[in-house]
Amino acid sequence: MWNPCPTLGNTGLIIMGKGRKCCVPGCNSNYNNTDNYVSSFTFPKDATRKNQWEKSINRTDFIPSSTAVVSIRHFSSEFIIKEDCVVRDDGSELVVPRKIQKLTNDAYPSIFPNQPS
Repeated sequence: MWNPCPTLGNTGLIIMGKGRKCCVPGCNSNYNNTDNYVSSFTFPKDATRKNQWEKSINRTDFIPSSTAVVSIRHFSSEFIIKEDCVVRDDGSELVVPRKIQKLTNDAYPSIFPNQPS
């Protein structure tokens, strides 16, 4: 039976929640002492994907620590999962908004407004 809900799978990413400071140069996400904190994500454990993130960030001689994070502001909306979807036994869909957003398996940071192109 065709499933209209995407398979989310395990991204291997840990959502660090709010308050972790983004490691992208020029980004001040979660640096201010305000209520405007945003979600952030640790680097993937998969070496190929981790390397893709490192190259995307373009930070000279940067080796991310296990606690280094990238804020959600650096990911295109196509990579952000905002709701979960399941198909019930009767074929109807149940769509539930996520309290904590997560990334798709192929997500990589691509939005860098404070870096030269």
